[in-house]
Amino acid sequence: MEYWHLLPMLPVITRGAIGLKFHRHMKDVLLEKELDREAHRTRIMGLAGFSFTGLMALIILEASVRTGLLPAIYFLAISFLAQLSALDLQGFKSARWEDLVGDAVMDIATFTLILAIVALLLSQLQNRGLAISLAVLGIGQWLFFHGVYLKLQCGDLEPKGDKHAE
Repeated sequence: MEYWHLLPMLPVITRGAIGLKFHRHMKDVLLEKELDREAHRTRIMGLAGFSFTGLMALIILEASVRTGLLPAIYFLAISFLAQLSALDLQGFKSARWEDLVGDAVMDIATFTLILAIVALLLSQLQNRGLAISLAVLGIGQWLFFHGVYLKLQCGDLEPKGDKHAE
């Protein structure tokens, strides 16, 4: 049985772990500078175009050409829908947990965009070595920066945790 369709859940697991670790702070109201709605919206809108364009391009291909592209179509659809959800979340977030959910949804969007590229590379490139190398590079880069963002977020929340321990 194939489980590739579950890969977009990885960011939910990692961000969920942060939410559980710092659960006491998830209802904290965000400061205005932490909300930074406009910067988030700009980033989301920039990425949404890639997912939408890629998805539409793959969908309009003839059925005979689309063979083997189902994973890429799936990942692009998830990416686009996640970006729309993240954009909607920016409109009303005020608490830390809402920001964490927004980050998780945006992580899903970027991760599935990478996964779509990987799926296309693996299904379309004749040179398997090159396809696998590029896939490892893309996923590795995403995982590295995801880890950095998680560490930074934990670092921002750690001092708050020390206050509760007193």
